Amino acid sequence: MLLCEVHPSEKWGIIVHSVADLRSASTTTPSSLDFDPLQETQLLYGEFIKIKNESGDWLKVEAVEQLEYSHSHSWEGYPGWIKKDAVLFIDKIVLPNSVINKKTTYLYSAPDSNSIILPLSLGTKIKAAKEVRQGFRKIETMDKKTAWIKDLDIHSLKIKGSDTIKRELIIQSASQLLNDPYFWGGRSAHMPELETQVTATDCSGLVNLAYRVAGMDIPRDSYEQYLKAKKIKKNKLKKGDLIFSASKENKEKISHVAIFINKETLIEAPKTGGFVRIIKFKEKFGISLDEVNENKAVGNRFIYFATYF
Repeated sequence: MLLCEVHPSEKWGIIVHSVADLRSASTTTPSSLDFDPLQETQLLYGEFIKIKNESGDWLKVEAVEQLEYSHSHSWEGYPGWIKKDAVLFIDKIVLPNSVINKKTTYLYSAPDSNSIILPLSLGTKIKAAKEVRQGFRKIETMDKKTAWIKDLDIHSLKIKGSDTIKRELIIQSASQLLNDPYFWGGRSAHMPELETQVTATDCSGLVNLAYRVAGMDIPRDSYEQYLKAKKIKKNKLKKGDLIFSASKENKEKISHVAIFINKETLIEAPKTGGFVRIIKFKEKFGISLDEVNENKAVGNRFIYFATYF
């Protein structure tokens, strides 16, 4: 088991809800898919947070698994406020070894389908044990309870094989969220059974989750994803690479990201009111990829290409 002692001067926690909202202020969480400017991102079950402060029912935290740059103009975990009841305080960090590869699955209290504890989203990381019973794998939880998960719904974070396998996993994972609604600041599969929690994803959340399933941790927001990625020319694009766009008025500020499938198509979470979709490049941008002049605006935006491979 991979164990890390927490430094006495630091306070750490782990998310124990299926999904938890990170907010820019300690105020009510979203109740609909409508745009909410206070919504920053979402954390999944098992994600680690560094706790900075407490205020009533809220914790001011740093979401260390989601790199961000814009708030303080330096690289840090995403800062914000989270409800205290979503967090378990910890004094040891048990690093995960597996990731959920299905759109949704469940934690179970026993190795059978009638003992559901809670639903889990695509991209959730867990610590899986070696024991398997009747198609269920034992899970080591941070609160020292025994849980189980369907063995086929997870795989190791250490992806064996070539980059081609990772690229396929990125597309397969993003495609599982097709027709899910767009949610600003969302970073989860849509799970209607969580009636009091809004679950869905935005454009960069979709990318972040798909890459997590491929064992690749990249920043949370599209601007930061672009900053960390290697810039490439359009003729170097391969499946799973990224297409970024910025407005013509502010071409340095990336505002959207989509995943390249092939020369004709991409997958994206478009905007509030939209749904995760596969769309033709020409339908999205008004011209084909071949027609793109990488030094000029395409309509009212600039388009950039980048890779993490």
